[in-house]
Amino acid sequence: MNKKQQIIQKMKIIHAKMRMQQLKDNPYGINNPEKGQGRILLLLSIQPNMPTKDIAYLLNIRQQSLNESLKRLEENEYIKRTPSPEDKRIMIVNLTDKGQEKANQVKKQNHNDYYILDNFSDTELSNLDNYLNKMLDNLPNLKESDLDAQMKNRFKRMKEYMGKERFEKIIKIRHNMFKNFHDFQ
Repeated sequence: MNKKQQIIQKMKIIHAKMRMQQLKDNPYGINNPEKGQGRILLLLSIQPNMPTKDIAYLLNIRQQSLNESLKRLEENEYIKRTPSPEDKRIMIVNLTDKGQEKANQVKKQNHNDYYILDNFSDTELSNLDNYLNKMLDNLPNLKESDLDAQMKNRFKRMKEYMGKERFEKIIKIRHNMFKNFHDFQ
């Protein structure tokens, strides 16, 4: 294995170990506002009385995946599903009191993986930052105009569905969830 292959292999191992630690610390993503059940709890804390179909649409997940997460949330008494009064085939989802408490905890969580850099000096961090920037420069550029158009269209549909006030709450939460990511762009 040449040096480049060794480095890539180490990067894959770091990624895998960090992912395993995240799963160990946070099964099902319940405490993470960026993943799984945490996203569902946050959404329901902003917009109660949501049909499952709408939750799947807004979170951009398959209905089957959503139902699996909802089952776990219901088993833990974080949500309650009830048939819609207008159409018994539609299930409406709401947070329980316990679920609202958990959603509030999730909002306060500070999720980061900074621990991996704890034993680096300032000089080493600066060097690593420079190396990572070089690696990012080697990646092909995405057509941002295509991605922007898709995102704007999706946000427009979400705003129409939810109304301006609730939409802006979700965008604020989304911004806070990803602010660390955007700081590095």
